[in-house]
Amino acid sequence: MYQYRQCYDSLVCLELIFHVLQNGLIRVKNEYFIEKSKVKFIDTILTSVNADDLKCLNSSSNPLKRLIEISNMDNQNKTVIDLIELTLTKIPISENDIVESAIKQPMKSTLIYHVLFDKCFRKFPIYEKVIELMDTLWARWDRKEMYANDIMIWQKQTVEQRVVANQMWNTIEAIKEREQSFEVTLKLAYDELENKKSILKKTRFCVNEYCQRACDEEKLIDQIQIIEKKLMTNKVYSVVIPECIQQIQNYIDQLIPYAKCQVWQNFLKNNEDKLIRKLVDFHNLSIE
Repeated sequence: MYQYRQCYDSLVCLELIFHVLQNGLIRVKNEYFIEKSKVKFIDTILTSVNADDLKCLNSSSNPLKRLIEISNMDNQNKTVIDLIELTLTKIPISENDIVESAIKQPMKSTLIYHVLFDKCFRKFPIYEKVIELMDTLWARWDRKEMYANDIMIWQKQTVEQRVVANQMWNTIEAIKEREQSFEVTLKLAYDELENKKSILKKTRFCVNEYCQRACDEEKLIDQIQIIEKKLMTNKVYSVVIPECIQQIQNYIDQLIPYAKCQVWQNFLKNNEDKLIRKLVDFHNLSIE
């Protein structure tokens, strides 16, 4: 019972503070009183709130959300503006926040989204910081320094998430006057990743289908496994398909359709030993 009472008292105190901020300080000119109100806000509210909780603006208990709402109703309320700025100093923003809010889980309720689109943030340093962090990440990916995990996270977005993400990145595109959209940058990287994965998949299929007794079968499979691992751990554009695999791609594209043909499968099964003997004879003849 005591805990419920304590929680109720805290909520009443919280609501009272915001009521005073919204209605009671508009005409107050006494600087001492205003400063005491700020101290009360810090001691009562800010000290008990986690920085990560302040980044999520879909909760009505988030004091930053409440301050923003008051500011949007009355952008001349200097005390509220000062408190927003003070609250923002308690929130560290890093590239991880950009990745989380603009790529992994794009939502309109994130702090990053509000910083970009809520006018009250444009007067604070966090606005420029978010823009620069997003632009720096974009510039690095423009230099083809993204990993498969980055690309696949973007691909897994829902339709709603993609709309929000594009809103955010299109804003950076306009501010920084970029010639290519962020979505195109990720699409090109995705195509690069899928093309390399496709080459490896087709090569593995043909090796398993046609080269079960070949002298270089094990070498090719090892090469494929090495490149597959690199695609998952290294920068996608930095991964090079070995020459020995690239050279046989034309043959692979021609052989794959036959592998699915039952007539061809029957022919191979009935003539495999004869074909191998002929190849061995041809090889021996070439040596002589």
